[in-house]
Amino acid sequence: MSEKILHGVAAAGGIAIAPAYLYHPSGLTVPRRSLKSEDIETEVQRYLNAIAKTRIQIGEVADKAKEKLGDEHAAIFKAHQVVLDDPVFQQEIPDFIRKRRLNAEALIHEELEKFKALIADIEQTFPALGTQIKDDDGKLRRFINIYVNDEDIRFLGGETYLFQDGDEIMLIPSIAGGKF
Repeated sequence: MSEKILHGVAAAGGIAIAPAYLYHPSGLTVPRRSLKSEDIETEVQRYLNAIAKTRIQIGEVADKAKEKLGDEHAAIFKAHQVVLDDPVFQQEIPDFIRKRRLNAEALIHEELEKFKALIADIEQTFPALGTQIKDDDGKLRRFINIYVNDEDIRFLGGETYLFQDGDEIMLIPSIAGGKF
């Protein structure tokens, strides 16, 4: 085993000898697997089990947040639960697994990429909007409200919403400020 010395900002003083993991923010690599006919229902069940487990975990985190921070701060986890109830997650991903014979992660990733492509298309078509709807890190600004078919996208799953052909999309900036 060769020794490599890394220089940077320490999280804590002292010396630590352990495996080091480097973070490369180059993007997410999602495995893409074609499924055999006999593996399709197993993949659907694996996906549905993951959704059920996620629901339980979100509930546990919400309970801890409520206990430590109060109802107001724990309310955000209700939105996370709403994402899991989205018809795309409940019906369409399992249908896509069956029809396209691909693993769940790949299909979810594809749908999330559609959302990114929509925002990129808006930025390209209306360049002045780009700096208005995204922050310096490329994340959507919190004060931008996105509506899909007259529904607030935050209640449809946020950035995980899977757009459908024919969806009507509105970007509406929040209006705040002023004095009484």
